[in-house]
Amino acid sequence: QALELGGGEHERAPSIGTLNAPTIIAPSTEITGAINGAGGSGVFLLDRSTHYAANGTVTVPANQSLRLVAANGAFPTIRMGNNGLRFALGDDATLELNGVRLTRRGLSVTGAGAEVSLIDCTLVPGLELDISGLPVAPASLSLDCQIIGAALRLDRCITGPIEVAEDMDIRLGECILDA
Repeated sequence: QALELGGGEHERAPSIGTLNAPTIIAPSTEITGAINGAGGSGVFLLDRSTHYAANGTVTVPANQSLRLVAANGAFPTIRMGNNGLRFALGDDATLELNGVRLTRRGLSVTGAGAEVSLIDCTLVPGLELDISGLPVAPASLSLDCQIIGAALRLDRCITGPIEVAEDMDIRLGECILDA
């Protein structure tokens, strides 16, 4: 039986868990502005299999948690602008991305957070694919996580090269790392 991994419309309810009063982000809304406008923490839901835009930095306050989750059965693609998508975590903040595909730029996470989790995500290796399906920038980082002493977890993800800070606890489970 084939393993379902990466972002996709496959069944992901167990990895999503309970979503208490999530904020739904409409495809026409820029993700970083929506999250920062709500204070940088909470649960945000992408409920459609379409393209969303993200450009800039999301700041997650100290001791807060941010979950950006694709609805079960949805496969949203986050197209990053020229500034990419960055998460700046305050002391002991946590970040979870669940069920999304990220394309056009690498994802960056900095700060003093405690834990970063990517579950059922696709960080397109090579940033994006050309018309032949080949990576546009094969050596480019898909994930740059620079939080000394933090935990980084990737479960059932597809990603290109990853760079992390020293002294990070890193765990990859059932992932494809194209580096």
